[in-house]
Amino acid sequence: MLVHVQDEKMSHDVLDMIDRAYNDDYFKNAFSNEYVPGQGLREEVTTGIVASTDKEGNIVGCFIYSHYIFVNKVTGITAFNFKKRPSITYAKDIEAFCSFLFDTLKAHKVNWCANVGSATEKLQDKIAKKYHGRIIGVYKDDAAAADGKIYDVKEYEIMRADYLKFVEEREEKKNVRNHQG
Repeated sequence: MLVHVQDEKMSHDVLDMIDRAYNDDYFKNAFSNEYVPGQGLREEVTTGIVASTDKEGNIVGCFIYSHYIFVNKVTGITAFNFKKRPSITYAKDIEAFCSFLFDTLKAHKVNWCANVGSATEKLQDKIAKKYHGRIIGVYKDDAAAADGKIYDVKEYEIMRADYLKFVEEREEKKNVRNHQG
Protein backbone atom coordinates (compact mmCIF):
# COMPACT_ATOMS: atom_id res chain seq x y z
CA MET A 1 0.00 0.00 0.00
CA LEU A 2 1.34 3.41 -0.96
CA VAL A 3 0.83 6.04 1.73
CA HIS A 4 1.59 9.74 1.30
CA VAL A 5 3.77 11.08 4.09
CA GLN A 6 1.58 13.76 5.60
CA ASP A 7 2.02 13.81 9.36
CA GLU A 8 5.13 14.98 11.19
CA LYS A 9 5.84 11.69 12.98
CA MET A 10 5.73 9.63 9.78
CA SER A 11 7.88 12.23 8.02
CA HIS A 12 10.44 12.05 10.84
CA ASP A 13 10.41 8.22 10.77
CA VAL A 14 10.92 8.07 7.00
CA LEU A 15 13.79 10.60 7.10
CA ASP A 16 15.39 8.65 9.95
CA MET A 17 15.23 5.44 7.87
CA ILE A 18 16.74 7.26 4.88
CA ASP A 19 19.61 8.53 7.06
CA ARG A 20 20.31 5.01 8.35
CA ALA A 21 20.22 3.67 4.79
CA TYR A 22 22.70 6.36 3.72
CA ASN A 23 25.28 4.85 6.10
CA ASP A 24 24.55 1.24 5.07
CA ASP A 25 27.03 -0.13 2.51
CA TYR A 26 24.17 -1.87 0.70
CA PHE A 27 22.69 1.49 -0.32
CA LYS A 28 25.91 3.52 -0.85
CA ASN A 29 25.62 3.66 -4.63
CA ALA A 30 21.90 4.51 -4.51
CA PHE A 31 22.39 7.98 -3.04
CA SER A 32 23.34 11.07 -4.94
CA ASN A 33 26.17 13.07 -3.38
CA GLU A 34 23.60 15.83 -3.09
CA TYR A 35 22.01 13.98 -0.16
CA VAL A 36 23.12 15.11 3.29
CA PRO A 37 22.13 12.88 6.23
CA GLY A 38 19.78 14.71 8.56
CA GLN A 39 19.21 17.48 6.03
CA GLY A 40 17.92 15.81 2.88
CA LEU A 41 18.93 17.03 -0.55
CA ARG A 42 21.55 19.74 -0.83
CA GLU A 43 20.47 21.84 -3.78
CA GLU A 44 22.70 24.81 -4.33
CA VAL A 45 21.54 26.21 -7.64
CA THR A 46 22.26 29.55 -9.22
CA THR A 47 20.41 30.72 -12.28
CA GLY A 48 21.87 33.27 -14.64
CA ILE A 49 21.15 35.16 -17.82
CA VAL A 50 23.90 36.22 -20.23
CA ALA A 51 23.08 38.65 -23.06
CA SER A 52 24.55 38.54 -26.56
CA THR A 53 25.06 42.07 -27.94
CA ASP A 54 26.26 43.50 -31.22
CA LYS A 55 28.94 46.22 -31.64
CA GLU A 56 26.38 48.95 -30.95
CA GLY A 57 25.25 47.30 -27.71
CA ASN A 58 21.92 46.07 -29.09
CA ILE A 59 20.78 42.77 -27.58
CA VAL A 60 20.71 40.12 -30.31
CA GLY A 61 20.21 37.09 -28.07
CA CYS A 62 20.59 35.63 -24.63
CA PHE A 63 21.41 32.46 -22.74
CA ILE A 64 19.65 31.35 -19.55
CA TYR A 65 21.19 28.60 -17.43
CA SER A 66 21.05 26.83 -14.07
CA HIS A 67 24.33 25.92 -12.37
CA TYR A 68 24.06 23.08 -9.85
CA ILE A 69 27.03 23.98 -7.70
CA PHE A 70 27.48 20.79 -5.67
CA VAL A 71 27.69 18.47 -8.69
CA ASN A 72 29.10 21.29 -10.82
CA LYS A 73 26.86 20.82 -13.82
CA VAL A 74 24.96 23.31 -15.93
CA THR A 75 21.53 22.43 -17.22
CA GLY A 76 18.26 24.05 -18.15
CA ILE A 77 19.92 26.12 -20.85
CA THR A 78 17.60 28.21 -22.96
CA ALA A 79 19.15 30.16 -25.82
CA PHE A 80 17.46 32.87 -27.86
CA ASN A 81 18.69 34.39 -31.11
CA PHE A 82 16.30 37.32 -31.37
CA LYS A 83 17.40 38.03 -34.97
CA LYS A 84 15.76 34.73 -36.05
CA ARG A 85 18.51 34.20 -38.62
CA PRO A 86 22.16 33.21 -38.48
CA SER A 87 24.30 35.93 -36.95
CA ILE A 88 28.10 36.06 -36.72
CA THR A 89 27.78 37.91 -33.40
CA TYR A 90 25.46 35.26 -31.96
CA ALA A 91 27.65 32.42 -33.29
CA LYS A 92 30.71 33.93 -31.60
CA ASP A 93 28.71 34.42 -28.42
CA ILE A 94 27.71 30.73 -28.40
CA GLU A 95 31.43 29.94 -28.24
CA ALA A 96 31.94 32.62 -25.56
CA PHE A 97 29.03 31.16 -23.57
CA CYS A 98 30.56 27.67 -23.74
CA SER A 99 33.85 29.17 -22.57
CA PHE A 100 32.01 30.87 -19.70
CA LEU A 101 30.41 27.57 -18.65
CA PHE A 102 33.59 25.49 -18.77
CA ASP A 103 36.36 28.02 -18.11
CA THR A 104 34.69 30.41 -15.65
CA LEU A 105 32.13 28.19 -13.90
CA LYS A 106 34.43 25.16 -14.32
CA ALA A 107 31.39 23.01 -15.15
CA HIS A 108 31.98 19.26 -15.15
CA LYS A 109 29.19 18.80 -17.66
CA VAL A 110 26.56 20.75 -19.55
CA ASN A 111 23.13 19.42 -20.51
CA TRP A 112 20.46 21.10 -22.58
CA CYS A 113 17.41 20.20 -24.67
CA ALA A 114 15.67 21.17 -27.88
CA ASN A 115 12.17 20.43 -29.09
CA VAL A 116 12.36 18.00 -32.01
CA GLY A 117 11.30 19.79 -35.18
CA SER A 118 11.93 23.26 -33.75
CA ALA A 119 13.78 25.97 -35.63
CA THR A 120 16.82 25.49 -33.37
CA GLU A 121 17.14 21.69 -33.33
CA LYS A 122 19.65 21.53 -36.22
CA LEU A 123 21.75 24.27 -34.61
CA GLN A 124 21.78 22.32 -31.33
CA ASP A 125 22.94 19.19 -33.22
CA LYS A 126 25.80 21.24 -34.74
CA ILE A 127 26.81 22.67 -31.35
CA ALA A 128 26.94 19.21 -29.78
CA LYS A 129 29.04 17.92 -32.69
CA LYS A 130 31.41 20.91 -32.68
CA TYR A 131 32.20 20.53 -28.97
CA HIS A 132 32.44 16.72 -29.12
CA GLY A 133 29.23 16.38 -27.14
CA ARG A 134 26.50 13.90 -27.80
CA ILE A 135 22.80 13.43 -28.15
CA ILE A 136 21.68 11.54 -25.07
CA GLY A 137 18.29 10.61 -26.45
CA VAL A 138 14.79 11.72 -27.25
CA TYR A 139 11.94 11.90 -24.77
CA LYS A 140 8.57 11.25 -26.45
CA ASP A 141 5.77 13.81 -26.03
CA ASP A 142 7.73 15.60 -23.32
CA ALA A 143 7.14 19.34 -23.75
CA ALA A 144 4.21 21.61 -24.42
CA ALA A 145 5.30 24.59 -26.50
CA ALA A 146 3.77 28.05 -26.79
CA ASP A 147 2.04 26.94 -30.03
CA GLY A 148 -0.08 24.56 -27.93
CA LYS A 149 1.47 21.39 -29.39
CA ILE A 150 3.25 18.59 -27.54
CA TYR A 151 6.80 17.91 -28.79
CA ASP A 152 9.41 15.22 -28.40
CA VAL A 153 12.48 16.62 -26.67
CA LYS A 154 16.08 15.85 -27.63
CA GLU A 155 18.64 16.02 -24.82
CA TYR A 156 22.30 16.86 -25.35
CA GLU A 157 25.41 16.80 -23.18
CA ILE A 158 28.99 18.03 -23.36
CA MET A 159 31.46 16.80 -20.77
CA ARG A 160 34.35 18.98 -19.64
CA ALA A 161 36.87 16.60 -21.24
CA ASP A 162 34.99 16.93 -24.56
CA TYR A 163 35.13 20.73 -24.37
CA LEU A 164 38.84 20.67 -23.52
CA LYS A 165 39.45 18.43 -26.55
CA PHE A 166 37.69 21.06 -28.71
CA VAL A 167 39.87 23.83 -27.21
CA GLU A 168 43.04 21.82 -27.83
CA GLU A 169 42.06 21.14 -31.46
CA ARG A 170 41.19 24.82 -32.00
CA GLU A 171 44.62 25.85 -30.67
CA GLU A 172 46.36 23.30 -32.89
CA LYS A 173 44.53 24.71 -35.94
CA LYS A 174 45.58 28.25 -34.98
CA ASN A 175 49.20 27.15 -34.61
CA VAL A 176 49.16 25.43 -38.02
CA ARG A 177 47.70 28.59 -39.66
CA ASN A 178 50.30 30.78 -37.92
CA HIS A 179 53.15 28.59 -39.17
CA GLN A 180 51.78 28.54 -42.70
CA GLY A 181 51.35 32.30 -43.00
